[in-house]
Amino acid sequence: EAPVILRGIQRFGLEGGTKTPLPCNSEIGQLKAWGANEVRISLGEQKWLSTNCHYQADYPKLVDQVVHWVTSRGMVALLNLHFATLTDCGPPGLTPMADSPGAVTFWQEVATRYANNPLVAFDLFNEPTVSQSLWLDGGVFVQSKIAVRAAGMQELYDTVRATGATNLVVISGLDAAERPPSQTVTGNDIAYGAHAYTCSKSPPPSCTTSNPYDASGPLQHWVGFAKTHAVIV
Repeated sequence: EAPVILRGIQRFGLEGGTKTPLPCNSEIGQLKAWGANEVRISLGEQKWLSTNCHYQADYPKLVDQVVHWVTSRGMVALLNLHFATLTDCGPPGLTPMADSPGAVTFWQEVATRYANNPLVAFDLFNEPTVSQSLWLDGGVFVQSKIAVRAAGMQELYDTVRATGATNLVVISGLDAAERPPSQTVTGNDIAYGAHAYTCSKSPPPSCTTSNPYDASGPLQHWVGFAKTHAVIV
């Protein structure tokens, strides 16, 4: 079998935390014309779950529309759990780790919804900033003086597979995905997500990094790991 190399973009807008406009059909068409074969689509758990104060009943249909624009062109739609709330009515945003049971319910429903579309892939949680043990097996973390029960990557992966979905699963590494885990998730059809930040504060041309287009520095942690595991940067 020929190796698959995904090349595309990160697309904000659907997670609910930026003023970025939603994707449109013509934009996705332009991406295809540029040669992209993947679009990473950030989602907001708070908009998906009916138990959340920020719930939007039409949100899954919005996601369906964007997924259709991507996959109908033969590209991979990588659905990423990006935003959540620490409590059901808290402000939406980035959190240290996926929450339980919210993220578990989210992936049960999302995986079930897209299990029959092999061009949909699942990126379980954007950028974990918890310990290796919490990352893998879950537990409790404290953020903004709130104790939150985390769902570990193994539980989230198992949740997806329990729906019967055989889609590719992407699992972000440790330290906001800058480093690979020392203990990995048990399963198959997994790629690990590496996030390489070459500019910590501002993008080019304002970046103070000497060579902001050289990712070899932040990716050096992944070189050995990538010899035995699939990695998507």
